[in-house]
Amino acid sequence: MVPKMPKRIIIEIFPDGKVTVDAQGFKGKGCVDDLKWLEDLLGRPEKRIFKDEYRKVEAVKIIG
Repeated sequence: MVPKMPKRIIIEIFPDGKVTVDAQGFKGKGCVDDLKWLEDLLGRPEKRIFKDEYRKVEAVKIIG
């Protein structure tokens, strides 16, 4: 079993006022919902770049 990468958010604020946010360890489209609070604070981004992890879905094992 591959260990899960911890969730981490890296925010860079540049001297010209540009802000970048790198969400690491998030999978699937839920990352957008998970970071809604940050968007509320910083404002809506001009551009979003989605990583491959955005298109992945975490597997859920159901034992029944």
